[in-house]
Amino acid sequence: MGLCAGRQHCIYGEPRELLTKVWVQEGYLEYRQVPHSDPARYEFLWGPRAHAETSKWQVLEHLLWVNSLDPRSLPSLSA
Repeated sequence: MGLCAGRQHCIYGEPRELLTKVWVQEGYLEYRQVPHSDPARYEFLWGPRAHAETSKWQVLEHLLWVNSLDPRSLPSLSA
């Protein structure tokens, strides 16, 4: 997608701000410290709004589409 931390993107703005402020604030992501991490590390988890509005398969389909991949080229994803 051409996103790099600390570098402004013409559509998305600064990626770190998009993730930690916009999407966390809107409930799409949760940002929390990894338990027992020293030094502290943080992780992103799906937020309640993301769970309510989409599924893992919809996200996967979108990522495949963005990367111009055919789902049939990944047999391990077959149910």
